[in-house]
Amino acid sequence: MRSKDKKIKYLTNRANNGDFEAQYELGREYASGRTLKQNFGLAEKWFKESAKNGNLYAEAAIGVMYMDMGDYEKAFNILLNVAQKGNMNAQSNLALFYLYGKPSIGIIQDYEKAAYWLELAADQGEVEAMYNLSNLLLKNSDVQHDTARGLELLEEAASIGYPPAQGGLGLEYFIGNNTSKDFKKASEWMSKALNSGYLSMAGFLAYIFEEGGYGIEQDYKTALRYYELAYSYYEQPHDPAEDTREVIVLNNDSNAKNKEVVFGKKAIKERMERLQAILSSQQ
Repeated sequence: MRSKDKKIKYLTNRANNGDFEAQYELGREYASGRTLKQNFGLAEKWFKESAKNGNLYAEAAIGVMYMDMGDYEKAFNILLNVAQKGNMNAQSNLALFYLYGKPSIGIIQDYEKAAYWLELAADQGEVEAMYNLSNLLLKNSDVQHDTARGLELLEEAASIGYPPAQGGLGLEYFIGNNTSKDFKKASEWMSKALNSGYLSMAGFLAYIFEEGGYGIEQDYKTALRYYELAYSYYEQPHDPAEDTREVIVLNNDSNAKNKEVVFGKKAIKERMERLQAILSSQQ
């Protein structure tokens, strides 16, 4: 019997014997479809069994499941109820409704309400809430701009190992709007995110080593390696619309005010060819 099958058999036996933690884990397996065939009905059954034993995480998981199913009104009502009981997962997910808005169920975008729920969840150590709250505080929005608090939350989430926060912190050091520009620190955090599968960081790392400065020595070979990695995304199955999409980051440099760094399939290929020609001429 495979280890995955053994795990499911073990969880099922424990769940049937009333173990609320096993019931919760089994519900997660059915909801995610990672190990078992995805089955929202069975997921809800086991989440509810776990919730009967007072497991607020199971209650919150039901709300998240309805979000995934597209039943946003039911999801919102469940998450609001569990969030009011103090569960950080429910608070973090409830905040998303206000962060982005959901007009179809009468919820408009409201950064203050989003920040309220994110703050409650972040205070309990919910890493996604830390990341989302940091983004609110670092941007000029309806929430008061707080650079120190925003960076503190972002670094805490990144240090815990949350890849979006690692990439986000790397971008903060790359752009240099909210902190001093530091390519060395940028590359360290971007590398961590890249190692967790965030391929979008490869283009920024390539640019850092192509340009050099701010604590990094110019290194065309390393830059080319990262550009090749960034370009490999376009050789994998992906949305064709991505081929023409361009990500523009304003690189506010005192020596190149409002210089734009553009990454997209065409731009990356051109940079690769340029570096290949330079390196060939040096041999």
